[in-house]
Amino acid sequence: MDKSLVKAQDTSNPDTEKQSAISEQNSSLISAQGVTKVFKRKDQSVTAVEDVSIDISQGEFVSLLGPSGCGKSTMLRMIGGLEEPTDGLITVDGRTPGEARCNREFGIVFQKPVLFDWRTVRKNVELPLEIMGWNKNDRRTRAEELIELVGLKDFASKYPAELSGGMQQRVSIARALSFSPPIILMDEPFGALDMMTREQMQTELLHIWAKSASSTVIFITHSISEAVLLSDRVFVMSARPGRVMQTLDVGLARPRTEATREDSRFGQALATIRNSIFSQS
Repeated sequence: MDKSLVKAQDTSNPDTEKQSAISEQNSSLISAQGVTKVFKRKDQSVTAVEDVSIDISQGEFVSLLGPSGCGKSTMLRMIGGLEEPTDGLITVDGRTPGEARCNREFGIVFQKPVLFDWRTVRKNVELPLEIMGWNKNDRRTRAEELIELVGLKDFASKYPAELSGGMQQRVSIARALSFSPPIILMDEPFGALDMMTREQMQTELLHIWAKSASSTVIFITHSISEAVLLSDRVFVMSARPGRVMQTLDVGLARPRTEATREDSRFGQALATIRNSIFSQS
């Protein structure tokens, strides 16, 4: 949908325009059109995201890349139904983000692992399934499958305090995958890790994603190299108010490994994004 249609809809019946827009966006799993978010507090207002339009297909791994404070996480929260846009429209498989969230279509991995200290690794991974009413045996079987997938089979009975930061984040990823959501939202999950652990986690995430029925992943980062290594496409955002300056098709073959970082096309993609960012500064 182009901007002229979005603007024209502002003066029509809201219910009619919403249903019309949803029907036109069904070709994409996730569609955001003309999305703006303004935070208001007393007599002040801050525009976090302005006129963002993106489309994401099923099975894609995409990154929202930009400097701190550019509205990346705000955009993720709106896609996940945790924030409402001030203007514009977001649909998830033809539904509103709120409807998709109620249908449990999102698994979320936060910047911090957010594990329960009193629950073991296994019990932390089982938590969403417990809430959803799975029986004990099925919960345990599914949790053990995922714990093995993320490489923590020998730590299933350990508590979070006994794990490193990278291991805790792997537990968080396993928990997000526990009920097989079609969409994974990842908000700078490796941002607090040291560089060596971060790079290791990036390649491990690629391995996990390749074996998780190809969920659609939306990944938030301010690391150019991380975005290029992981993603099919990268949406490069400007400083606040966040706008999409460029969409880059990465074009690197999968599966990707540590050796991918040495590929000349990897370096070319890094240079393209850097040039886009610095040309706007």
